[in-house]
Amino acid sequence: MLIALLACTEPLPPETPSILLGPTDPTTAEDLIATVIDPVTDPNGDDVTLVWRWFRDQIEVPEANSKVLPADLTARGESWMVRVYASDGDLDSDSATASVTVVNTVPAVSLELPSEAFSSEDLVAVATVEDPDNDDLDLSWEWTVDGAPSSVVGASVDADQTQRGEVWTVSLTASDGEADDTATATVSVVNAPPEVTELTLSPEEPRTGDGLEATLATIDADGDPVTVTWSWTLDGVVLEDEEGDTLEGDYTKGQAVAVHALPTDGEDEGDLATAEVVIANTPPTVAAANLDPNDVYETSTVSCVGVSWSDPD
Repeated sequence: MLIALLACTEPLPPETPSILLGPTDPTTAEDLIATVIDPVTDPNGDDVTLVWRWFRDQIEVPEANSKVLPADLTARGESWMVRVYASDGDLDSDSATASVTVVNTVPAVSLELPSEAFSSEDLVAVATVEDPDNDDLDLSWEWTVDGAPSSVVGASVDADQTQRGEVWTVSLTASDGEADDTATATVSVVNAPPEVTELTLSPEEPRTGDGLEATLATIDADGDPVTVTWSWTLDGVVLEDEEGDTLEGDYTKGQAVAVHALPTDGEDEGDLATAEVVIANTPPTVAAANLDPNDVYETSTVSCVGVSWSDPD
């Protein structure tokens, strides 16, 4: 009698995964990433699926179901655990777990300040402060001038507190009570060029033959003496050898006369200032009139025998 023995393979669950969870000391700005150390196999050769579950302070977070936990789900001080198991569709492996605690994120500070500023300008530092933990931050400003402490507090220094040649340095420290970050920036105070604050021509409505005179006012933030270089143009053409603040009336009706003033303090030039007038019409004038030599009575009409006039235009 022949007896046939059939061998049956017993279904077995997949291997238990081995995982690592990192970073070791994550901040609220960092994603949590669980990594399977070795590939997970199934003794029966079945396809394997990994199942991820995340727990915040021992309470499961259903929306977290992959190997990566986004940073925006975490907060400082929270304890996070990841649990993972392998499934072949019928049987599940034992779970593997790993845990980390989210630590404080150090505030980040940056400062912007121009490398140079005129002594007529305020020094203004622009700060950017970030803290992913949204902690209440303590901000501390410090200014030094030429390396010595200054009494200035805040993000700016008024222009009247600075002088040409000084070097100002600002520092800003942001603290969340556990950690802090400091940024610094430096600016050099340089010469302020002079300015023409007012420039006028008189007369305001000149006529042919009228002389023109320029009047101006200047200012220099450093208190330097200001020298002015003059030039004149007629209909946009430079008048050579006209270098003073007055101009003789060598022009006619409709022409545009402009005066230009360039201020300098001996170190820098300021902006060119310009004032312009247009030569107005000059009415003709009667030079002489000859009357009829006959007697003139009260009821008579006077008639001119000859008239002459002049017109400068």
